[in-house]
Amino acid sequence: FSSRRRHTRLQGDWSSDVCSSDLGSATATFQSYSNAQAAAQIEALYNEDFVRSTLEQRFSFFPKSGETKWSDEKTMTMNDMPIEMKTDFSYENNSTIKAISNITVEAKTTQMGTNVDLNLSGSQNATYTLNEVTGFPTSFVSLNNVSGNATAMGMQIPMTINTDTKTTFIIQK
Repeated sequence: FSSRRRHTRLQGDWSSDVCSSDLGSATATFQSYSNAQAAAQIEALYNEDFVRSTLEQRFSFFPKSGETKWSDEKTMTMNDMPIEMKTDFSYENNSTIKAISNITVEAKTTQMGTNVDLNLSGSQNATYTLNEVTGFPTSFVSLNNVSGNATAMGMQIPMTINTDTKTTFIIQK
């Protein structure tokens, strides 16, 4: 848009005009700020503990003995926040393991310079598909539904996080 007028109380008040030339410098400033912030967030999110715990979670779904149903409890760290997962697994057949997890996030963290208290809970429904010959996972599909509140700067912010993830494992020789 080259020029656009918002409705104002006073006719002839053009102080609230939005013009594309005004957006250029603001966008450039925001992009340089957001790229640095994004890089910091990604670095915090995908730290060594997170990668390790994610891999452990992805490969620790096999039962410790010949059981067809078993449970596991894990704490993952994501973005410096502990995520508690209590999971019930079931062996469906030689190529499928199902997992239903209860997820809890209770943490105090700092996000982009703001102190945030999180109180979230929800579920993850997952399916591991296995290679019937090797038993090695070929894919992991999960649907996560988590909701609750974040409290920041004296405000309580309702949150809902829904994710649908598919991970495919490829063995390279």
